[in-house]
Amino acid sequence: MIIFGTRSYFRTQSVTQHGFCAACNRFAKLRSYYASPFFHLYFIPFIPIGARVRIHKMCDKCSQGQSIKPLDFASIIARLKDQSADAIIALKSGDMNFQLDDSSEETIDCVEFLHNVIDWLYASNNIAFCEGMLSQLSEPECRYAQFILQSTLETFRGKVDNAILSYEQASQRNPQSYHAYHQRGLLLVTRKRFREAIEAYKAAITRASAQQQYQLTLELVDIQTVAKMYTEAATTFDGLLATNPDLLNNAAFMKLVKKNKKKAGIK
Repeated sequence: MIIFGTRSYFRTQSVTQHGFCAACNRFAKLRSYYASPFFHLYFIPFIPIGARVRIHKMCDKCSQGQSIKPLDFASIIARLKDQSADAIIALKSGDMNFQLDDSSEETIDCVEFLHNVIDWLYASNNIAFCEGMLSQLSEPECRYAQFILQSTLETFRGKVDNAILSYEQASQRNPQSYHAYHQRGLLLVTRKRFREAIEAYKAAITRASAQQQYQLTLELVDIQTVAKMYTEAATTFDGLLATNPDLLNNAAFMKLVKKNKKKAGIK
């Protein structure tokens, strides 16, 4: 039997982190690295078939990830480093939002932005830079941001229980922010601590914007269904339909509602 095909070889600057895959939404190991695509025969590379690329967060469960040109990737990382400095300055000045682009008056949440920045920087092997960002947030007014970013790093390192605790501390520092409750809920699900996760989600929903509430509620009903809490899920489905009547015309959604209510014994 002849085995041939294409795959990446000669990997460098490889980084492994734990987190939620953007493609399959599962908690997994995500690998990032530079590599060259080759045609292989019996898994021996023979013919290069493309330029070297940066593979960003390849999921070990669904084998999906981003492929980015090295120059583009370097530009993204440089820009995020510069913008992170602006976000940190804003936080240290007591502002929770900052202006991302000088050409726009739109502002963005500093903490959520830095949470995403650390994701990219960790995957690019700029871990020391991430830790340096964290060390700059030791002032009392920055402690919420520090707990959030510490939780993010703990998650990437696979220390999920530590991350859950840090998110709880973050929510105590800033009880009005939905972000810490949401992230904690996500991690509690990976530990199958469903009732705690559901309580965290409910807390997040009450603090989120209307648009965020819809997405969070969809996630909540998924958790309730996985936990076989069908009666609670039915109540959540009813709430979604009451606030989003257009869902009545969504055949796939209504199929889920009927299936759940059948399991809950509700006609």
